[in-house]
Amino acid sequence: RLKMSEELESSAGSICIECGRRSTQQLYREFSGGIIKLSQCPTCEKVVDKYIEFDAVILLLDVLLLRIQSYRHLIFNYGIQSSMLWKFSIVLVLCDAYILFCRMHA
Repeated sequence: RLKMSEELESSAGSICIECGRRSTQQLYREFSGGIIKLSQCPTCEKVVDKYIEFDAVILLLDVLLLRIQSYRHLIFNYGIQSSMLWKFSIVLVLCDAYILFCRMHA
């Protein structure tokens, strides 16, 4: 819900979370009166980063559901610190290993 606007990279050079291509546009445009318009990717013509408007809980659920778009948002567009990224990556690898283990023994 744009509370994390300080962490978000509103500058050019963000990644489209749908197709993975680098976008030369900003993630969003801010107009007077607090109106915000999300940018569209010129390649796939979808919203560049829909997670800008989403709550952290929905983003967390999408991460747990292993949706690639949520990972692209966190890694490329959110501006996460590298030390936090390593910790996050280790947790994700452990979750993926647990899922594979459960599938093999089910």
